[in-house]
Amino acid sequence: MLPESCGKSSSICWMTPVIVRAIPSQSLVVNQLPSPPPHSYKFGLEYFNGAFITLANERFPKEVRYRNVGVLTGTNAAMQCVGSILIAPLMKRFPTRTVLSYAVLVFGLISMTLLIADAATGGKPKNMNGGKTKYGSWSPNGLFPIYIISGVAYGMVELIRRVIPRNIVAGDVQRVSDPFIVFPTRYRAG
Repeated sequence: MLPESCGKSSSICWMTPVIVRAIPSQSLVVNQLPSPPPHSYKFGLEYFNGAFITLANERFPKEVRYRNVGVLTGTNAAMQCVGSILIAPLMKRFPTRTVLSYAVLVFGLISMTLLIADAATGGKPKNMNGGKTKYGSWSPNGLFPIYIISGVAYGMVELIRRVIPRNIVAGDVQRVSDPFIVFPTRYRAG
């Protein structure tokens, strides 16, 4: 039997993250997790871009450092435009939620590859190397494909979050006012 918030004809009801705990001799208690602060996703994406450029400044040799950082920044901006352009055909074929989920997943996976490559080639963080950062032996030119792919994903996420929130919340205009509710809730805290 579905809760009343799902509606009579609904066969699948999405849930927001909840904490469910059973208390002996009492009914089941459900508490909804708090929403993140406003625009926290934007802070994370901007922090990633700044950290990436800082890493590029440290990894490239001095004679080509500024040229390569400029090319990295320019290609990332161009790929953000490409990501924004790719949204329209993808949204015609797939639901907006699916496109947004895959864009965030690609962004996370491509960010993870940089950490794995550094650890696999001998890189160590400061706290594990006596207070001094040790980078792996990977070529800094590997930053180009990583930053390009992250630019495409970033452009997709940015366009969906700014322009198309009504499609994410399935046309429920009242839910558009809360930017962190993406899926209909199954349980509400009482």
